[in-house]
Amino acid sequence: MSFAYETLAGLKSLAKKIEAEQDLPRHRALDLAARHGGFGGYIEAKRKLPEKRRPPSRITIRQDWWGYESKDGGTAEIGLDLHTPLLKLIRPHHLTGYFGACRLRSPEIIERSGQQRHADETQWYIGRIARALQFMDATGLKPSDARRRYPGGDWDCRPPVADHDHGWYDPDTRMHLLSTEPYPGRSEQNAKAQAEWESRHGWATFFVNWGGIYGNGTELILCCPQAYAETLKRIVAQLEASQPAVNDSDVVITRYPSVSELRSQVA
Repeated sequence: MSFAYETLAGLKSLAKKIEAEQDLPRHRALDLAARHGGFGGYIEAKRKLPEKRRPPSRITIRQDWWGYESKDGGTAEIGLDLHTPLLKLIRPHHLTGYFGACRLRSPEIIERSGQQRHADETQWYIGRIARALQFMDATGLKPSDARRRYPGGDWDCRPPVADHDHGWYDPDTRMHLLSTEPYPGRSEQNAKAQAEWESRHGWATFFVNWGGIYGNGTELILCCPQAYAETLKRIVAQLEASQPAVNDSDVVITRYPSVSELRSQVA
């Protein structure tokens, strides 16, 4: 039997019924419901059946900085146009990982607290936050520090290529996965060990051609349980087709006037 969905909510409603009746994992029920509607899978249906996509939402990410050696300071700021409004994209309990030390100042502003040692360091932190938001906007994934991002919930089972680990959660399928961002060369050096790790734990690895969130030239690699691999494959394709990751240099640095400059203005 096939179904003609008018909304994504209708698809999810059928998936919930399939999940209960057939005792299937959530991600498989979503894919099956999508195929009943003539889609290749849930990711395709989600892209073609949005709950009426809103105009791009303009958000601002900012932080103060202070140069201890240069004795000057200012702000670092970047504006992003996202498909998802900020307060729908990220909630207070998501402020972990790349969003540590952040707070939601308003429906359009996310601010990182603290003052960095110099402007370049602040640019890097704000760039990471911006790229993490782009990643979430394109994939629908949410930050998570749950142990389930590792096989068996054990940090000692982290993959051989792991570096700069972060956990993510798919609210649609209720699956956890790991992003890891090694510097160039590490994944090649550990390719054999990574393949053995996948076989031992029943996980899959995806090398993403989008850009790293962490920055500094790192690679972006996603690892997930094999049962989630087909879903993640489609999510990766969606990410790679989205807007490229912003650069740290896109973060605008503003400097406050120095004391001498203020004095000269008064004089």
